[in-house]
Amino acid sequence: MSNTAKVAGVEVDCRHFIGGERCALDTQRFEVFSPIDGAQLCEVAAGSAVEVDHAVRAARAAFTAWAALGPQGRGAILDRFAQGILDQKEALAAVETADNGS
Repeated sequence: MSNTAKVAGVEVDCRHFIGGERCALDTQRFEVFSPIDGAQLCEVAAGSAVEVDHAVRAARAAFTAWAALGPQGRGAILDRFAQGILDQKEALAAVETADNGS
């Protein structure tokens, strides 16, 4: 079973992103279907209590350092994140359109 799928011509990682890493700790997956034509788009990691626990631990571990950055430090990181979205807007729009059917 692959961790990636091609959706609307875009390679998509179908695992969770927790603690700065892609992971699928549980083997459960679910199928995602296009509302446009019913075709299967991909299978994604379902997420279970295992991933939730891992995500909560990662968030708690990161909190002190994140808080210590202050508003300007956090703002700079969020600006880079926003720029990353803008840089990939065509690919993101294609995948979301396929997934949402609009």
